[in-house]
Amino acid sequence: MIHTVNRIDPEYIPESLIGDDRKDQIVQALETSQFVETELIYNSEKFKRTLEYLPDILGSERPVTVLVVFQNEKEMRASGGLLSAYAIMTIDKGEIVGNIKSIDMWELQLYLWQIGQMPGYYNEHGQLALMLNGCGTSEMRVQDSGVYPDQQLSMKMFTDYYNLANRSNKKKYPDYDYVVTMNTFFASDMISLVEPIKLKSGQVITSDNMAKEIFSRTNVKFNNPDPNRKYAIGEVATLAKEKFKDIPATEFPNVIKTLIDTINEKNISFYARDENLTKYFDDIGVTHRTVNNFEGDYFQLSEAQNCALKANFYIYNDVLMKIDIDDKGKITRSVRVKWYNKEVVNRAEREILDVSGSFRYRAWIRFFAPKDTKFTYSDGFAKSLYLYKPKSYYDKKMMKETYDNVIYFDHRRWSANHPVVTHELNVKYELPSRLNFNEDEGYQLLLQKHPGKKDEKYTIEINHKGKKVKETFRLDKDKILTFKDGEIHIEDYPSKLDDYYNLMSSIEEIIDN
Repeated sequence: MIHTVNRIDPEYIPESLIGDDRKDQIVQALETSQFVETELIYNSEKFKRTLEYLPDILGSERPVTVLVVFQNEKEMRASGGLLSAYAIMTIDKGEIVGNIKSIDMWELQLYLWQIGQMPGYYNEHGQLALMLNGCGTSEMRVQDSGVYPDQQLSMKMFTDYYNLANRSNKKKYPDYDYVVTMNTFFASDMISLVEPIKLKSGQVITSDNMAKEIFSRTNVKFNNPDPNRKYAIGEVATLAKEKFKDIPATEFPNVIKTLIDTINEKNISFYARDENLTKYFDDIGVTHRTVNNFEGDYFQLSEAQNCALKANFYIYNDVLMKIDIDDKGKITRSVRVKWYNKEVVNRAEREILDVSGSFRYRAWIRFFAPKDTKFTYSDGFAKSLYLYKPKSYYDKKMMKETYDNVIYFDHRRWSANHPVVTHELNVKYELPSRLNFNEDEGYQLLLQKHPGKKDEKYTIEINHKGKKVKETFRLDKDKILTFKDGEIHIEDYPSKLDDYYNLMSSIEEIIDN
């Protein structure tokens, strides 16, 4: 049908029949239709692969079991948040079967201790220093296993825990076909399409209040723990599932675009044990791996908050990066990460932002840079209250030079008359000579977004030949910075979902016209 429509030449449509204003609309619609046809043909192999694997993902030929892992970015971890709960979800012929029952991650950890089996992971570096200072033990618990910003590495570690329980009790911990990891930003983005959602308790959930409303029902009540406290997460998911059934077909492109946006922001990712399915997830860009084939400079910040309750409801950071290029092209860099708390002490929210001083803000901070980078300075020892001396090493799993630090500070702001509480960490390093600046080729820097952070502000200042240029932007997704001819240009790192996004935009135009 699209091909037939595209054979129409708008120049031969008489204006006397349709009018000038309608002719412009028809021309636009035809151009859009031609674009869609071109995109479908150009991307036919990609769409063929999608159609090939959709039955395995949507349970078209047999029901599939999905292990859903919920991350809470209000307790920030490297993978995007504390692994707070999980659920077993069955999909049959494209539909989620029954209710989604979420289970506290502590339940899985307690079962592993009960059967006396653990995968043998231990906290290390800054994570170990924090755990041994009032947060845990040297042994890594399942909820703390999201230690890498590379989602595949973190989910491999998590499933090592789950698989032990699965081998011991398949009824309670069933087999799964693939894993989906999501945080509350993903849930908020999707709920924005079907809000409001009314729970049985009478609570009304919207995209704006969802995180706090869920927290109010799932948080551990001191002296009154509830073993079913994470059920509310599944209740919201189940009710949202029912409302999605009522979305009109004309809204389908917008739903897909919203989904793609939240995927690119690293709010949801996919992991599979099957190699072919893993390759497909990689091919469409939903695995959120660390990029290791970029030939230029590289930077990623990793933060794992420990024992500061749900402080990341309010505490956030920005990044200032200075890049100095000398006359021989040698590049040295300094990075300042600054944390802010504007929230005034509120005893009604003492389980979110500590009032007592027992749970002051503390976090394991890592800087990832290209291989052979030389780290030359950090004030991290002082900024950790002399708890942890910074360490540099090559992380073989991430395939990056890594600078390990800890921060520790009193985040409490006692009144609106007090200044905003801030704390900063400063590091410096030199790039290897193979990345020296070349006037003809310019300089490129890949910035990978931290999973679970929202619109983190970055300021990049480049000093070259006595001139300074500066750019400030939000790191809402992976980006590439290019410096050439004295100018900075910033663009989104290409997503493998871009073609699908453009196609949905084209379909929207056809629907609107």
